[in-house]
Amino acid sequence: MVSGYQLFADGDLKHETPFWAETVFNFRRVTPLDKAYLPPHNDGYFFTTLLAHPALYLPWLIKRFVGNGGVVVQRRIQSLLDLSGKYDVVVNCTGLGAAAIVNDNTLQPVSGQVLKVVAPWIKHFILINTESELVYIIPSSADTVTLGGTYGTGNWDKTPSKDISKRILENCCKGVPSLKHAKVVGEFVGFRPVRPTVRLEREVLTTPKGHLQVAST
Repeated sequence: MVSGYQLFADGDLKHETPFWAETVFNFRRVTPLDKAYLPPHNDGYFFTTLLAHPALYLPWLIKRFVGNGGVVVQRRIQSLLDLSGKYDVVVNCTGLGAAAIVNDNTLQPVSGQVLKVVAPWIKHFILINTESELVYIIPSSADTVTLGGTYGTGNWDKTPSKDISKRILENCCKGVPSLKHAKVVGEFVGFRPVRPTVRLEREVLTTPKGHLQVAST
């Protein structure tokens, strides 16, 4: 669990209560007392929520899956039809791979670059919505904090940009000046699979080897 603030510095003086307000803990609007020590903003919320670290959470899930009798198979396929005759049901969540496997060319990568810094004094997350971008400061372990972020549509480059890292650090330091003393220990780029609409479909593929039920997300 982690607590923190979502702040708006986008010109709007008041934002509606979000639909997810009842799904988090301790939700409230920021107060004049909050404004005394928070970055400049027009409106904002405080809340407590769950925080999952994929680098820790995903290996734990795999360990739990295998421990309950699951089997992990790694192999390259060209089409879902390659699985026919071996499995009855396939859940297709291939992300960016769906472009090749199921000919879904609406998918695009949206790159996100982040920094990891050592800042054990940061205990709360801060998300700052501005006119042009989202700035975020999120504690990610006992000592490290994740700083972001970017949203690069159609960008396949996995190489961290020094210019972008500089901009991220400058933006975060504007919000929390003490971060200028934090040591940078990592720069990372990841891809988010994005498509124009949500895909939630069920279909049955018929092949000489039998029927294959496919759920696509």
